[in-house]
Amino acid sequence: MKLPKLNSHMVRVYDNIFPEEMGNALVQTFEHTEHGQEFIDNNHKPCFTQLNMNEHHPEVVRIFVNWTRIAYHDYVLETENKHIPKFHHLEEFRIKRYLTNREERFDEHVDVTDYPSAKRALAFLFYLNDNDGDTYFPDHQLIVHPKAGRVLVFPPTWEYPHIGYSPKTQKKYIMSTYLHYGQN
Repeated sequence: MKLPKLNSHMVRVYDNIFPEEMGNALVQTFEHTEHGQEFIDNNHKPCFTQLNMNEHHPEVVRIFVNWTRIAYHDYVLETENKHIPKFHHLEEFRIKRYLTNREERFDEHVDVTDYPSAKRALAFLFYLNDNDGDTYFPDHQLIVHPKAGRVLVFPPTWEYPHIGYSPKTQKKYIMSTYLHYGQN
């Protein structure tokens, strides 16, 4: 299957938003914070272990906000879309670990599925390590390879279903957050 370039108009990838060493440090933080880890298995929609960084490591959240702000500004400039909400409120930052057992993955889904999640305007997916657990947007024939320091930004709505493939060679670590719509 021939896949198009890395970016589509509203699905954007930014490299070197944070140093690879910081991704490694976050992986170590995740692995050493066992008391906060939560295993999620909803019949592969999704199946992973996660850690809420806002709850368990609030001292580093300000750094994550800065990374998100950089990706947000790049996104707004590149897409030239005047309807993107202003940067004001983010959802919790969650690190997610996927093991290489082919069971841990996130089958095709969207990130806005009901009234409570409808406040999500933009998704930010930070790849903390290099691995082969790609993110695939089937409707757009777009595939993103995880690379430490890379951030994937896209609308989390029904127009952008995506798949988080299980890694084959090593564990996959990502961190996600969402920009929320504000109140008038």
